[in-house]
Amino acid sequence: MPHVRFFVARAGHRLAYVDEGRGPLLLLPTWWVSHLERDAASPAYARFFARLAARFRVVRYDRAGVGLSDRGPRIYSLDAELADLESLVDHLGESRARILGCSCGGPVALAYAAKHPERVEKLVLFASYLAGESLLTPSAQRALAALVRTHWGLGTGTLADLFYPGDGEGQRRFKENQRKSAEPEIAARLLELTFALDARPFVDRVRAPVLVLHRKGDSVIPHAEARRLATALARAELVTLEGSAHLPWEGDGDAVASAIEAFCDLGKTVASADDPAKLLRDGEIWTIHFGGRVARLGSAKGIDDLALLLGRPGDEVHVLALLGAPDPTTGADAALDRAALASYRRRLAEIDADLEETDPPRRARLAEEREALLERIAADTGLGGRARRLNDPAERARKTVTARIRDAIRRIGAVHPELGVHLGQTIATGVHCAYRGSVPWIVSRGPI
Repeated sequence: MPHVRFFVARAGHRLAYVDEGRGPLLLLPTWWVSHLERDAASPAYARFFARLAARFRVVRYDRAGVGLSDRGPRIYSLDAELADLESLVDHLGESRARILGCSCGGPVALAYAAKHPERVEKLVLFASYLAGESLLTPSAQRALAALVRTHWGLGTGTLADLFYPGDGEGQRRFKENQRKSAEPEIAARLLELTFALDARPFVDRVRAPVLVLHRKGDSVIPHAEARRLATALARAELVTLEGSAHLPWEGDGDAVASAIEAFCDLGKTVASADDPAKLLRDGEIWTIHFGGRVARLGSAKGIDDLALLLGRPGDEVHVLALLGAPDPTTGADAALDRAALASYRRRLAEIDADLEETDPPRRARLAEEREALLERIAADTGLGGRARRLNDPAERARKTVTARIRDAIRRIGAVHPELGVHLGQTIATGVHCAYRGSVPWIVSRGPI
């Protein structure tokens, strides 16, 4: 069982928290209803946090009114949740933290990151959302809260169906833990708070890099909410994981932990002499070794591109070279040759001279001709008046290569989330592409 500690928040109530592991602080704002001891009895929960505690100082807590924290009168609001989180950070004495906001802990994490940008190193949002009002219709929100308030047994059963679809044992454990972790009135008020939380006022002030993690088939908060989050934040990236479990430790908890570790602790999860990073091709199959994990993927052009970049770390490779073109500077014809351009410019000079002297009808015709010449020159020249190239192969290649590299990283992330995050942060695309990571790779593009 975890060693539970207590501190007094600025509002005067005592909050229970667990402080495990050593390393950089990874802080979890509390989710809907938790119980530090009862939750830890789940093997999946215990394994997930034990893994994170091997790399970080992991701190999680029960919010006021639930679990092992003080019960009693309480106003539930975003401001109150933020004040409790601030009190805990002050109590811990850490100047900076990595924050993991799960589910309804996400909006609170965003509010804290916006208010205290100097104290947030990185931010991970798992299975979270931007505004709770988008999760259910207003009538459905009221009905669910009323069910929890008036019949806690039926309420926990309905929620258990969402959190653990088809898992009888998981549903039984969930219902028992919820009923023993909070009174029905408190649970209903926290459910109403979940729907009332709104992070939209804060997203423009979040400076920290953000990783948005979401399972594709999440049965509680739809994957569309992850896209809303990622597009609203300036420094966010979205990683989609397989599965439908809403809680991070359920299902493939290792995939979630790997993605968190790679993002929050990038540069320390690298290769060792005994287990170097490798990308090896055997026929139509690529085998990947990274961070102590092996994955396999079918052949794809984007993985071929990645293999070339990983094998030449730091080198800027032109997209035409990735497509196999021998000379990146050839293959495009000038839309307007120099002689034609000179002719157009001479005619413009003649028109400008005639405009000073001609009668009004002729001046109007010359003005129309002048406008047409200027439009033609503008369309057929680039920056500095240089002739623009027709069907520029570099631009076409940039779009093609970028799309297939991004698709390859997405496919890799589905089978190896940790590497998907690493490549998403270290592969640069554009007219020139490069691998800017510090991990040395062994690459083989032929039979092993």
